[in-house]
Amino acid sequence: MVFEALIGDAPIANLLKIPDVPFTRILDVQPLFGLSLTQSGDLQAYFEVKTRRRSRRGRSTRSRNEPISLLLTVRKYGPLEKIDDLQDHFDLLHQHCESLSTERMVPMLLTPIARQITSSSA
Repeated sequence: MVFEALIGDAPIANLLKIPDVPFTRILDVQPLFGLSLTQSGDLQAYFEVKTRRRSRRGRSTRSRNEPISLLLTVRKYGPLEKIDDLQDHFDLLHQHCESLSTERMVPMLLTPIARQITSSSA
């Protein structure tokens, strides 16, 4: 589901298409994207998709109970000058988490995956 929803026909999809090995199956797709939110790199965001299968043996049987998790992590690196700055740092992280989740994660990760799930189960 995640592969079709996010990668599909993109050039990286060819990495997993091995013509001389006819029984290849995609077992797991867990993209992780990290980016710096500041020029200095001290504020970073990571978008991650985690998939979990019940069996790692590569069976083609699909189960509707295979969970997919979407994670957003925002980190601020560097020391705090004083403990009173902690609330300001937390507020900054909260603002970034809120805007990245609503403006990026939901429309660009969650929605395509949800569409793929609903279209394949119809």
